[in-house]
Amino acid sequence: KVLESTSKHIKHEILKERLEYETLERVKLISNSKQFNTRYVRTRTKLFYKQQKFNLLREENEGYNKLVTELANPPSDPQIMIDHLLKLIGRFDLDPNRVLDLVLETWQNYIDQSNFFIELVKLFPKQEETLCSMLGYTFAHYE
Repeated sequence: KVLESTSKHIKHEILKERLEYETLERVKLISNSKQFNTRYVRTRTKLFYKQQKFNLLREENEGYNKLVTELANPPSDPQIMIDHLLKLIGRFDLDPNRVLDLVLETWQNYIDQSNFFIELVKLFPKQEETLCSMLGYTFAHYE
């Protein structure tokens, strides 16, 4: 009866938005208030708390441009470089694995600075499997 009398004046979407879950269940706008609440909480959590990381250069071009500039002009101290890289990762939400991949690619172009890049990779926060899989992929596709 409530739905019939309010449907002329208030849309069902607005009712779902404003009424309590138990009331929505009683008027049969939702089937189960507990299940609805669980889905609602999960949806809000995904929307507001999931960290977004940018993997492709086109997704966050300013951050990756600064990263490439930093890698093209490395300082003499690997600790300074890692501090700069971590700041870029945090500032632009860059994917750390992609940053590590770009560090490894840069190392290929600056092979004469191997000692610097070895120290840089040692300082980079990573998981062992990630580094191994990146190196394996690089060697498998090396020309």
